[in-house]
Amino acid sequence: MSDQYDEIELIRRIQKGDESALTIIISEYHPYVVKIVYSILGSYAHKVDLQGVVNQIFFTLWQKARKFDPSKSITLKGYLGALARNTTINEKKKYISDFQINDEVIGNIPDDFNRAELRLLLTDALRKLNKDEQLILVLFYFQDEKINDISRITGIPASTVKSRLRSYIFKGRQHRY
Repeated sequence: MSDQYDEIELIRRIQKGDESALTIIISEYHPYVVKIVYSILGSYAHKVDLQGVVNQIFFTLWQKARKFDPSKSITLKGYLGALARNTTINEKKKYISDFQINDEVIGNIPDDFNRAELRLLLTDALRKLNKDEQLILVLFYFQDEKINDISRITGIPASTVKSRLRSYIFKGRQHRY
């Protein structure tokens, strides 16, 4: 925060309803909040209004300003960072929970596998998995996403994505024999 603004004073001002203090906070922290939102929702940019999420974060700060205690050890930047992260993850969950397995998702199967029976079997098998497992498998095998991209999309660490993909392969091989 700029030296010319006292963070605690700005918090007290927004607690009293001073919109100019909120304007200062937005101008100071907007890039920081945008970076957090984009890092979590960047792959959903085609579905989500990223600026709308950023606006929601500052609106929440405004609404909950009275609950913010500047005498505690948390800084305004830390509070905004946590608020941005939690708000954005909640927004992302709306889109992950809406993930549905259908013919469009597995429609990119090469022609030699494009038999109706196989499509039904794949769809049925995928539906038996939890949403995270479905999403990882579909993104990797049917939509050709890289592991790092899957990690960013799902919020699951890349090492976990790799180990889950490996375990799916081994589970599948066990059932074949």
